[in-house]
Amino acid sequence: MIDTGNRNIIYYQTARANVVGSNKIIRGIRILIDSGSETSFLLESIAEEVGLPTVSIEKLKIHTFGSQAPHLRELERKRVLLKDPNSGSQLECNIMVIDKIVGVNLIRIPSKGIASVLRQKGFVLSDQGSDDTEIGLLIRNDLMNKILTGKTYRLSENLMLYETIFGWMINGSSRGESASNCTLSMCTRVECCEEKRLSYLLYNWFQLESLGINDSLSGRREELTKK
Repeated sequence: MIDTGNRNIIYYQTARANVVGSNKIIRGIRILIDSGSETSFLLESIAEEVGLPTVSIEKLKIHTFGSQAPHLRELERKRVLLKDPNSGSQLECNIMVIDKIVGVNLIRIPSKGIASVLRQKGFVLSDQGSDDTEIGLLIRNDLMNKILTGKTYRLSENLMLYETIFGWMINGSSRGESASNCTLSMCTRVECCEEKRLSYLLYNWFQLESLGINDSLSGRREELTKK
């Protein structure tokens, strides 16, 4: 499904934190929280940059939008230390790493205007102060409850604030300019494999706009166009 945009600005649940490597290298990353699926993913390039240790290697079957057969992938699970540079709050966890995450340039950073208004109300947004739009970490249900504190605040009928250990996140829609980019909705299914056989289904089909795993969709689009 292609969404050509409307007059509403959509804010996804984004935050920022530091990844601390085993060699003490610190890398700032942008986080996206997606409650529609189970497994969290970190960009492989970031894991390599800070030197994260591998705790296990797992085989996954990944189904992407338009695919007729799954792609067998062997992915590493890394030990990660996430830290808020301001409050000092931190989380140590094991996360799968993957080469690409969809939505690198499509997830809007909250504007300085709305961040300023919220600051006056006592809410400091985590995702601000940087023009870097890259999503380096996708947090899903396996880690979401370790990130969220449970505190919320309703700004309006369509806008909510959620507190995390890294600061506040804004989620919802507000009136503004039309979206400048079209977004692609995609389906992805991931299955856990053992000895190249399906052992059990990790989670069902899910749909997200501009989120998820990118597994060379361009070739699939060309194939669908020919059909």
